[in-house]
Amino acid sequence: MAERTNQEWLADLRGPGRDQALADLRSLLLRGLRYALSNYSVREADREDLTQEALLRIMAGLDSFRGESRFTTWAHKIAVHAAFGELRRLASRCRLLAVSSVYETLPVGKTDQPNFLNAAALVETDMPATELKAQVLQIIEQELGRVRTADRNAPRTIDLDIALFGDQALDLGTRRIPEPDILQRPHVAVPLADLSPRQRHPETGQTLQEIARSLPSGGLVRRLDVLLWSQSHYNR
Repeated sequence: MAERTNQEWLADLRGPGRDQALADLRSLLLRGLRYALSNYSVREADREDLTQEALLRIMAGLDSFRGESRFTTWAHKIAVHAAFGELRRLASRCRLLAVSSVYETLPVGKTDQPNFLNAAALVETDMPATELKAQVLQIIEQELGRVRTADRNAPRTIDLDIALFGDQALDLGTRRIPEPDILQRPHVAVPLADLSPRQRHPETGQTLQEIARSLPSGGLVRRLDVLLWSQSHYNR
């Protein structure tokens, strides 16, 4: 790709060389967004969509470019601003309704690590489960320093999973919804029962309260000194 001056970029984007200039600019923007979003779980197809949206904004705003910086620098700023705006918009599609009490448990599998703190959150969203996981939960995990390894029981700063998704039963990658541990592990079942005791498990028909009461305590300790959310619990 040949280097262009600011004037050459503007002339090419407005003149007969527009198609090639757009292709070159799109390539530069996509490369820049891959770097800017490298710490976020954003699919390549979504990066390409964000790049296309940025191109539209840049073309609509060509007359506002004053030449005070390199044209490509100006264009990259628009692209990054648009990308993070879209990520914030996606996050705004989730509304937190309630958070359970926090429970401390011994680690599972890999026992030579600190105890875990477990809780459940009730979220309202119009996003499908795949988008919620990839575009909201994984981004939150990365921002809080989550490092994924091959060992699913390794220590981690935070671990966000979808245990229930309404009354649906589905596969999400290698995970199953409803989360199988609901029927086996009190540190999963008890916080869920806190939030919605009368909600029924999509596959067994049991209420969450019935499931929680059927499991041994497993050393579960309610941590009243740890508060994640101040509003009252929401019960269905």
